[in-house]
Amino acid sequence: MRPPGIVVAAYGGGVNTMAALIIMRNQGVIPRAILMADPGSEWRATYGYRDDVAAPWLARNGFPPVTVVTRADELRHRTRGI
Repeated sequence: MRPPGIVVAAYGGGVNTMAALIIMRNQGVIPRAILMADPGSEWRATYGYRDDVAAPWLARNGFPPVTVVTRADELRHRTRGI
């Protein structure tokens, strides 16, 4: 069953994230965005998997790329009053 409204997925970089995205694809649900909150302390393998495995899979399946939000982004917005 397709959920009503806009779907946004959270990307944590682990197996549960990929499982959820695969289930979404199998159900015909394409998220509007996939967001990763990066604290800057992820394992290198997490970044490598995102870039080398997940990104091509997302593209092949018509999903948007992962949008990464970092602590630096938050601080930049705070100083601009956003």
